[in-house]
Amino acid sequence: MATDELEDASLWIETDSAGLIEAIGRETARLLGLSPRGAYARDLRMFFPASYHPISSLMSVAHHQPVEGLYRLHPRDRRPVDVRLRIAPFQDLPRPERERGVLQWTLELAEPVNGS
Repeated sequence: MATDELEDASLWIETDSAGLIEAIGRETARLLGLSPRGAYARDLRMFFPASYHPISSLMSVAHHQPVEGLYRLHPRDRRPVDVRLRIAPFQDLPRPERERGVLQWTLELAEPVNGS
């Protein structure tokens, strides 16, 4: 799949507080090299191996306020892709669900990190 096909697509993921995928957009699942069903309950941080710990730290901050950064995503069976990543508390949920820690991740394709 060419990344050009994804440029206008909405790339989003919802995870629990531990980073396990609860819902994912079809195009985002395709970017990861998975089906939406196959993505369910996978640890999203595993797709960012070089940034696993920094993203874990961002997630704890993201429960209170949105955070953003530029990271290298490693899809399954595909070349890495650089993305602008935004993690935020999912505001469109009733209070008990928000307190459970649902996070909304949005991705935007970016120019390569380190010029690669």
